[in-house]
Amino acid sequence: MRLSTRTLAALTAAAALLTLASPVAHAAPLPPAPTFGQAIEDYPYRDPAPTGCASGAQAGTLDWKDFLLRHYPNTRNLGIFVCNTAGGAGGHDEGRAFDWGVNANNPVERDQAETVLGWLLAPDRFGNQHALARRIGIRFIIWNRRILHLNQQDKSWRPYSGASPHTDHVHFEMTWAGARRQTSWWTGRPSASDGNLATAADLVPSSSYEAGGWTRHAVNDGVLGSTRTSGWSSDGQTGVNHAEALEFRLPGRRWFDAVTLYPRDDPGNIGQGFPADFAIEVWNGSAWVPVASRTGYPLPSAGAHRFPFPAQWTDRVRVHGTSLRANPNDGNRFRMQFAEAEIHTAAAGRVSATSSIEDWGWSAQAVNDGERGSTGASNGWSSKGNPAPEATEWVEIALPAPRPTGRVTLYPRTDAPHAGMGFPVDFTVALWTGQDWETVVTRTGHPQPGAAPQSFTFPARPAERIRVTATKLRVDGPAQPTHHAQLAEIELAAS
Repeated sequence: MRLSTRTLAALTAAAALLTLASPVAHAAPLPPAPTFGQAIEDYPYRDPAPTGCASGAQAGTLDWKDFLLRHYPNTRNLGIFVCNTAGGAGGHDEGRAFDWGVNANNPVERDQAETVLGWLLAPDRFGNQHALARRIGIRFIIWNRRILHLNQQDKSWRPYSGASPHTDHVHFEMTWAGARRQTSWWTGRPSASDGNLATAADLVPSSSYEAGGWTRHAVNDGVLGSTRTSGWSSDGQTGVNHAEALEFRLPGRRWFDAVTLYPRDDPGNIGQGFPADFAIEVWNGSAWVPVASRTGYPLPSAGAHRFPFPAQWTDRVRVHGTSLRANPNDGNRFRMQFAEAEIHTAAAGRVSATSSIEDWGWSAQAVNDGERGSTGASNGWSSKGNPAPEATEWVEIALPAPRPTGRVTLYPRTDAPHAGMGFPVDFTVALWTGQDWETVVTRTGHPQPGAAPQSFTFPARPAERIRVTATKLRVDGPAQPTHHAQLAEIELAAS
């Protein structure tokens, strides 16, 4: 694959890091790590909305600190929780940042630090980049006048010029999922892989009461009741009925088809705060659209209340309460309150592939995200590199529901000067009709299309899944004799 100047710069920076972080002989031993499968956490694309000071260090942050100090007992704990929001709330205020005491001017400690960083950021045996950092739930790292963000498009080390040069410690800032021990490092499965997308979401409420055990981040912490941690509550300092909303911003567009809401279950307040009138709404790019609505919903019992709807493809969903309840145990104030919320992955709509590059804007899911070109942030799907053109690579989309299909449009990558590269030479398009795969398109020796969409028509029939299979790949170029299958987008139509 021919790489852009920006990508080459990022790779050069990454190579420089490996040179620094991986000298010929390490005195420091590598930490132990569990054995994982191929599934892995998404990159943390957004910064979490700051909540102010938490009550102390989060469990995952404490475990990460204990892990490092146990394996490198000469190193130090320079702090996790510090409540100081004068400059805006952040990781230390919320108990999800750890300062690991290692000195860049001490050869032994510098080697220990760079051994751990190289270990965290190395690819795993499946080619997942920054594998252990993603599994632990690390958002960004600062060390020795450099910073690396895993929640930004550029994931290379860059110069850092903050007030502290960080030469006496490594700063690890964790995601909320990592800080709560919800990632695969602790659970053995990637966060949200159980079908609950809410665990990886950032939360944007219309208002939030942040005291007495209530906090916005308790509504997706995996605790289903309000007896141990309360959950989320709107501020509600009013005796007047009004509207409130709780928005979940996902790491990227996802298919989902149900939301489950858990009411309060603390004695004397079971069901209080659950709205009487509400809608579950999704963002379509320009407006909020209701997908499930309830009017006059009775005071609920404790436990799960599930609201299904047709499968949706978006990165934003919210619960919009339009009529709240007055709680006699709370001075008849009107609040919207949930102990927990879950967003359930739709069984259909998922993208799978023989192989997939999940970095530099490439992702299997990006072949079905509505973006017809290669934008840098969303380039589409790319297989991993093959040394010879005679290789089989496929990408498959499971549709939300069977739909009549009589035309398939394949969009090539469009980034100049690489437009059309990666479009397969020989390929088929097949539809799953409920019992078997039916090949509807066969092409041999297909010319490089440039940036032009390639449409193929055939007699329409209901389809549940579509698979594009490449059997001969196009060379990336004379300077890079590897072969990829690449598509920016796949679209279906009835005719």
